[in-house]
Amino acid sequence: STQKSNDGGAGRIFAGFTSTCGLGVEGGAALYHDLDWLITTRFESGAVSNIRMIAHTYAIDFVARGAWRPCGWLTLVGKAGIAYVNTRFSFTGGIREHTHAFRPVLAAGLSVPIWLCFSAEVTYSHIFWSGDLHRFHHTPSLDGIFAGIVYRP
Repeated sequence: STQKSNDGGAGRIFAGFTSTCGLGVEGGAALYHDLDWLITTRFESGAVSNIRMIAHTYAIDFVARGAWRPCGWLTLVGKAGIAYVNTRFSFTGGIREHTHAFRPVLAAGLSVPIWLCFSAEVTYSHIFWSGDLHRFHHTPSLDGIFAGIVYRP
């Protein structure tokens, strides 16, 4: 049996440029919460084996950004690009594995002005997974909801 703990926080910092027509680019770095698995195997002899696996993950992304303002106070945001995902696995007994890959990323969100050149932005982001989960050589799919303050001069 497998027990997985994958709820937790993440953080992302980004910088970019959006033109007056709503198109732009953005680069960012995100640090995700640790994923923690407990894998229990019961053998016919009655013996039990427990293996704990923890995955530490960060991502660096570069995306194209599109923004559309349907009304004066709301901007809808869409992003698509590529992310470099780096995951370090730690297992019971001190065994360590490392994997990294470039993965596609999609994001969508909204932005509202709060004061002068500042806006509050909330974005949902998804980085697609790759690899073989059963061999522990994969980069996990990553989902995050990120909120922040955006400065637009």
